[in-house]
Amino acid sequence: MGVQQMVFGGNQLAYQVLGNGPKTLVFIHGGGLNHQMWETQVDYFSKHYQVITYDLRGHGQSSHDNNEGLDMDDLLAILHTSGVQNFTLVGCSLGSIIALDLALAYPKKVDNLVLVSPGLVGFQERNHEYLEVLGEYIGYLEKQHFQQAKRILKQLSFYGPHRWQVNNIVTDFYVEQCLTHFLESGQFARIPQLKEFAPLTHISSIKCPLLLVYGKLDYGYIHENVQKIESLAPHAETFEIDLAAHLPSLEQPEEFNSTLAAFI
Repeated sequence: MGVQQMVFGGNQLAYQVLGNGPKTLVFIHGGGLNHQMWETQVDYFSKHYQVITYDLRGHGQSSHDNNEGLDMDDLLAILHTSGVQNFTLVGCSLGSIIALDLALAYPKKVDNLVLVSPGLVGFQERNHEYLEVLGEYIGYLEKQHFQQAKRILKQLSFYGPHRWQVNNIVTDFYVEQCLTHFLESGQFARIPQLKEFAPLTHISSIKCPLLLVYGKLDYGYIHENVQKIESLAPHAETFEIDLAAHLPSLEQPEEFNSTLAAFI
């Protein structure tokens, strides 16, 4: 089945449901990207599970006409329309922030939680490395230097701090196209609507199995986020993927898929 559309909360939401296995896997993409970042995972897991992907509000084919509702409510509406009650939830970067928000608000719905290159609101903002790069990015945006802003955003959301290119031309082109569209659409200024802006105080309440996946070549603040979550969550395990930075599911899909399959 191709991409479907539904209206919720004043926005048009694009989503895709593939496979019909006994369990459901839900994937939330990273900031500036779209549901297609999970294509390799969808191909792999839809053979045995029902797999749901969607475009976050203001990303891909989902609109941003109204930003009053919580981001998690968009996903919950899609799940309700699809008849899904319980699921394994996988979120990357911005998607991990929304996934954590949902898991804290509705713990009985989430059977397993996977946070990939996890953001950690209320903690990463204390990291000087994160603040320095973010400040440079915002500075370029304020001056309307969008090419330079895209360069910094691509480093943050894909390359990591140590390199400016990767070997996979197809993946690099996909990220480039997504970020160009993201910046041209003006959605880069949107602040995600979360229920919990201080998740650190509640992470210890997560009772479901939790997997933290990150790339060895990613920024130090992501590594610190992983360590912090692992120290607070009672059932957390971590997995580091070599030769990958912020998007390990794209750079090392086979290793990522086997790790996720073993976990669930």
